[in-house]
Amino acid sequence: MSESNQIHIVQSLATRILRSLSVRVTIIVLISSVFSYLHLFSNLKESTIHTLEKYVDERTQRETFVFEQAEKSHAFLKTKIEKFLESDELQHSQNKFDLFVERKEDGTFRNKLPYDGKTMAGVFIPPHYRFTKEKKNLVTYLKDLAEKYGPVFRSNFQDTYFTTPENVMVIYWPEVPNWTMEMDASFDMTKEEYVWIADEKNNPERKMVWTGLFYDKVGQVWMTSAETPVYKNDQHLLTIGHDIMLKELLERASHVSLPGAYNVIFREDGRLILHPNKVKELKDRSGYFDINKDGDRFLKGLKDSILGAGDGLSVVEHSDGNDLLAFGKIEGPGWYFVVVYPKSLITSSALDGILFVILLAIISLLLEVTMIWLVLKKEVSQPIQELYSAAKKITSGDFKTKVKVSRSDELGAFADAFNTMTETIRQRDKELHDHAESLEHKVQKRTDELDEQRAVAIESSKMASLGEMAGGIAHEINNPLTIISLAMCNISRTVENGKLDKEVILSSCKTIEQTVHRINKIITGLRTISRGDASSEPKYEKVQDIIDDVTGLCFEKMKMNGVELKVEASETLLNSMFRCLRVQLSQVLLNLLNNSYDAIKEQREKWIVIKIEKTSKHMVFSIIDSGKGIDLALEEKIFQPFFTTKPIGKGTGLGLSLSRSLIEQQNGKMYIDHKNLNTCFVIELEI
Repeated sequence: MSESNQIHIVQSLATRILRSLSVRVTIIVLISSVFSYLHLFSNLKESTIHTLEKYVDERTQRETFVFEQAEKSHAFLKTKIEKFLESDELQHSQNKFDLFVERKEDGTFRNKLPYDGKTMAGVFIPPHYRFTKEKKNLVTYLKDLAEKYGPVFRSNFQDTYFTTPENVMVIYWPEVPNWTMEMDASFDMTKEEYVWIADEKNNPERKMVWTGLFYDKVGQVWMTSAETPVYKNDQHLLTIGHDIMLKELLERASHVSLPGAYNVIFREDGRLILHPNKVKELKDRSGYFDINKDGDRFLKGLKDSILGAGDGLSVVEHSDGNDLLAFGKIEGPGWYFVVVYPKSLITSSALDGILFVILLAIISLLLEVTMIWLVLKKEVSQPIQELYSAAKKITSGDFKTKVKVSRSDELGAFADAFNTMTETIRQRDKELHDHAESLEHKVQKRTDELDEQRAVAIESSKMASLGEMAGGIAHEINNPLTIISLAMCNISRTVENGKLDKEVILSSCKTIEQTVHRINKIITGLRTISRGDASSEPKYEKVQDIIDDVTGLCFEKMKMNGVELKVEASETLLNSMFRCLRVQLSQVLLNLLNNSYDAIKEQREKWIVIKIEKTSKHMVFSIIDSGKGIDLALEEKIFQPFFTTKPIGKGTGLGLSLSRSLIEQQNGKMYIDHKNLNTCFVIELEI
């Protein structure tokens, strides 16, 4: 053993102590870290919720400002219009309508040219509109009102407009000055959300209402509209409208948020206003994105979690448990402003803190382990090293080795006991050496006797096998000889009678020739199987030749005893060549056939099948007989030398053991296939 291995063994005690101590301290640190993590996570979560509440409150107040301005503007305009409607000007004011409006070729009434839409309000009146003096005065007043106050409201609103249930539009919109001039004559505004949302059917309370988000393709901006209906004598005369550009609001909501979080805005009825990952879908739907129908599982859970929150709550957990949802309501349109804050951010922060604590604990642990290691090395490792070195010398036979006893502790007592043990071992070693010499002589003698007995048993097995084969050969050759004798008698009888029938003689000669060829095949098979070539190299052999070697030596015996022997293989496979030890393979196959014959010869149903198959890597020979299989308890025993299930004097118990050995010498396998309902031995040889 090398010096490094010696040091490793000697120091294992100190290492084990240090490892045990380190594991225990580590477990304590980990348990403490878990509780610290839970405490830190709880504090961080509480702090985060407080921050989210404050943040959402500030954001909703900020985003509410523009909507509050819209409410004030509409209240101002509504007051102006109502005063006009109650005054005499509606009926008696000087008619200026024809000064700025004219009938166009498509039947509509629009602004006269020249028209400057950047300073003037646009007017659109559909064809077949029934004019009255009051209606003309109202349109004139609305145009003057839009031109007077539209520029004032420009700082907060995209445009200022008025619509009527009769599809009339008066609008001040400098960004798109020709909107009313280019509007199609068939355009029906009453089907647009910014008109029908304020009508009697959809707004019976006659209050200020807000449309959802929509994308104006002309202005290429996201907008929402504030609509306030104006009634006179319970009749809906017109609606005041402002389009509010949401570009800044949406950009702030999309890009200004807490680190790692993002913002979502939706309406109470499920209309989605903003989601950073749904911009394209919102555009494709022109802003009509219904969470209840179009939303994914997360969005639906977000809406339900917020709408189901109790009173006074502004932070709830998403139903999936992975996110905190901080929300506030933007006054005016009643939109919910939501901050989605992943709980993983809190987890990450808590883990960072705990990892720092664990790092400090590990550094402290390493320092402590180093100090303990120095003490153990001096007080434990070095004394044990001396004892180990002495033990190694004793192992090598040096029983005169002594350990110096210079300590009064447990290791000193152990060293004294070690010296006593060494002397005792020296005395016993001498006694054992003398006794071993005597035992060695006895064992050698007994081994020689067993070798002689084994040789006799093997020789007896060989003789028994030769006897079985000789009996089989007699059966195989007697019948062909009988056939030859009968053919010769037939020829002799023909000659004696003086009737030399050419056809009879040729037929008898042909029978003799075929029978002699059959005997020759039997003799060839016998010579092949009986010669010993275990040491020869594998050669390419024809499958048909191997089958002929085997069946030629047992076919007649089986036929005479009513056993049907069949070969199942394709003609192509029988004529194919593969590398093997022909003699050994033939001997194994013949042994398996004889075993099958002995096992089934007394049964009512008697048949044996030699099945040959070829896979990509193996040539497979299966010997299947009409028996019902081998008991699992006997499977391993039957391959052991000298084990046999045959009656005494009928078998040696070496056949299957030697057969498996011969197959394994060819890198093959021999086993029992229990999947087959009958007895089946399988031989697999590598191609």
